[in-house]
Order: sequence, then structure tokens, then C-alpha cells
Amino acid sequence: MHPVDFFFLISSAVIALGCIHMHGWTTNGIGPAILSLAGGICHFWFQWLRHRNWLRHKDDGGAPGTLHLALLAQVSLLVPWVLALFWLIWGRLHS
Repeated sequence: MHPVDFFFLISSAVIALGCIHMHGWTTNGIGPAILSLAGGICHFWFQWLRHRNWLRHKDDGGAPGTLHLALLAQVSLLVPWVLALFWLIWGRLHS
């Protein structure tokens, strides 16, 4: 696995803690925190599956394509982060 995968997981946890710190244990704090953390965990999971697939087939000389897992990892990270950001902005504007 790549060190950036760990960075994204840690960043998701930091964003989640920041959301709870800024908005407390309200819907506007917990909701974006859960979204952010879920995005980081999903990204890490898909990258781990991709890494396992590569490890399983590296001695064969050719591993099956894992582009679909890489794309799912990026989408599973970015969509919850964007939704959490919109939720934070929406909560800030309407509070």
C-alpha cells in the first residue's frame, strides 16, 4: 500500500475530529464527521483489496487489472468529503 493511503485515513479522522470540535455533538457536527470518517475507511478498504490482489498475483508475472478498485477508492473518498463539506457550509449558513 502507498503511504498516501494512510495519509487519507488520518486526514479523514482529523476532519471528523475538527467537525465535532467546531459544531459539538449536534447533527451538524456528527453528520459530517461520520461522512468524512466513512470516506477514509472506504478508501483504505478498497486500496487494501487492490494491494492484496497485487500480492496474490505478483509471482505469476501478471496481475489482473485493478483500475476499478482504484477508481472506487477515489470516489469513495471524494464523495463523502464533498458531502461533508457541503453539510458544514449548509449548517454554518443556517445556524
